[in-house]
This record gives sequence, C-alpha cells and structure tokens, in this order.
Amino acid sequence: MVTCKFSAQRLEQPTALLFQAFDTYCKDLVQNADPVLFHEIKTALMTTFGSLLALLVGRMPSLRYIVEDIESFIVEGGNKTEEINLIAYYFVIFVRTISGPRHPLVVFLDDLQWADQGCLDLIKTLLSDPGVTSTLFV
Repeated sequence: MVTCKFSAQRLEQPTALLFQAFDTYCKDLVQNADPVLFHEIKTALMTTFGSLLALLVGRMPSLRYIVEDIESFIVEGGNKTEEINLIAYYFVIFVRTISGPRHPLVVFLDDLQWADQGCLDLIKTLLSDPGVTSTLFV
C-alpha cells in the first residue's frame, strides 16, 4: 500500500510528496515483501526499464535497494517541462509495472485538497491510463 498525506506546507519540488510515498513503498518492498514477489517486481522493473530506471532514482532513491548498481540519472539540456513530462511518463510505466493481479496496489491519498498541481496532474494521468490496472486509489 502507498500512503500519501498532503499538507498545506508546500515543498520546493512539485510532486515531491507523491514520489516520497512511492519511495516509502519501495523501502517497504525491500524490507517486508515476500521474496518471490520481490523477485518478480525486480525482474519486471529491469525488463521494462533497464538502465532507464535511473531516471526515477532521483525522485525515489530507495529504488537503488530493489535494483542494485543503478545511479540517479539527471535529464540535462532540455527544458523543465520536458523533464517533468519524461519523469511523469516513466512514473506511469513504473506504476503499471509494480501493480498486477498477483500484487495489486492500493494508493491512499489523504488530504488531497492540499496537493500541488503537479501531483494532481500526475494522479489524473495515472487514473486515466488504461495500462494502470490492479491499482485502487482511495
């Protein structure tokens, strides 16, 4: 389960609270997941992303504990909008990959009225993506 508690206090980086919640999910997966499930998710992430998973490590550092030997990859040379769109695109693929019929995902959004526009846009993208299945948003 992913739990994201929004607050009136704004963080410097839009979407930070949502990524922190998924980072906590990654930590929990490493520490508490069934070894078979952990291996399935790790294999799926490596198959789907390969080295491109490094794009998300900057936002979710605990991915390093799932897929070892991966460093953060910074998008350079593009504008901020391109960077945000690229990270959002790969984040949606990440959510598709970690959720499935054998391991459904519950995302609990608390105090959603305090979410920044970046989080709201990302949540809307996840909710409207036909590939995000086995995921429940509460």
